[in-house]
Amino acid sequence: MLRTLRTLKFRRLLLCLGAVALLLGLVAPGVAGGQSPDPKTRRDELSNAIEGFSAEETAALNELQGITAHRQDLEAKVAALDQQIAEASQRVDAAEAEIAAIQAQVETVQRDIDRISAEIEASKGKFNASALALYKGGGNGATNFTLLSTSGGAHEVIAGSKYLGENTRRFERELQRQGSLKVQLDDAQSDLRKEQAKAQEAEQVAAQERDQVTQLRTQADAERDQVTEAEQQEQQAIEGIRARKADFEAEYDAVQAQISASVSRGNPTPGNHRFSWPVNGPITSPFGYRNDPVLGGNRLHAGVDIAASQGTPIKAAGDGVVKMAGVNGGYGNWTLIDHGGGLATGYGHQSRIAVSIGQHVSTGEVIGYVGSTGASTGPHLHWEVRVNGSPVDPMGWV
Repeated sequence: MLRTLRTLKFRRLLLCLGAVALLLGLVAPGVAGGQSPDPKTRRDELSNAIEGFSAEETAALNELQGITAHRQDLEAKVAALDQQIAEASQRVDAAEAEIAAIQAQVETVQRDIDRISAEIEASKGKFNASALALYKGGGNGATNFTLLSTSGGAHEVIAGSKYLGENTRRFERELQRQGSLKVQLDDAQSDLRKEQAKAQEAEQVAAQERDQVTQLRTQADAERDQVTEAEQQEQQAIEGIRARKADFEAEYDAVQAQISASVSRGNPTPGNHRFSWPVNGPITSPFGYRNDPVLGGNRLHAGVDIAASQGTPIKAAGDGVVKMAGVNGGYGNWTLIDHGGGLATGYGHQSRIAVSIGQHVSTGEVIGYVGSTGASTGPHLHWEVRVNGSPVDPMGWV
């Protein structure tokens, strides 16, 4: 990405140097000679300058399109990483909640274990106390027996022994019940500890994933900021190109108006030459100044736009020789026919050119087909009539 930014800055430096050289070249003739250049020479210089800026504008727009696409890709990447972070965070939260719930269960089971252990110890103490009392023959109750006294009768010894045996068996059964319950609780606690360990491991895995994705997101965000800055700089460069181009176009229009004003003093005139209509269709934009639908601004429309469908044959408006046949800036596919005597006709935005330079054509001969190449908003024919190289209103010549 740093290499891309350096490349953009270097290209802008070249653009600035080229613009300065171009400006110096444009003003040099007048400065060197101490007088204004010939209007037609100046017009040609301005036309070349405008073409140069148009090419640079196209290159910059293509560059901007690439940068914008890269920024959009990064934004999609950041959005995807944000989604991954959110999902990992949810897993961390879920694992933490599960750990807390298991811990609460562990604590509950531990309390039950402590209670059962206390009951077992209490039962043991109670039994030992009861056995000791029977052994010593203490107390006045009917259930007290003298087990080891020589003064007692045989029936007392037998009854006491029987009582002690029954009491011992009850105690053993109670201890077995409590011991079994404690074992179950111990097992349950062990299982809970294992589940808790698994939940903690899941929490660690999710937290690591979240941290790793967060780091990637930080890197992608930084790169996106760089690309956004480059995008803004490229947009500023385009605005600068367009501003300089507009200055030359304004001067070009002024020079062209000066030339057009002087055409009326020369020949030929509309009265002694007529052209045939190149295609059938209504005029959608006449000759003269207008708000340019593609470039914007008030500009001279040097011909008429004739509505026609894509691929409609275009016919030569008069006999002549093809002087230009190829791509010509905003004209797109352009054909210029020299009819002699300072007269020429031009045909722009063609989808396909059907003649070549130097070819002789006759009135009505197909020279190309209607299209929408160059600075065009849709299929139509842009048709010009030029007198001594200057565009005039074609409606006075048909």
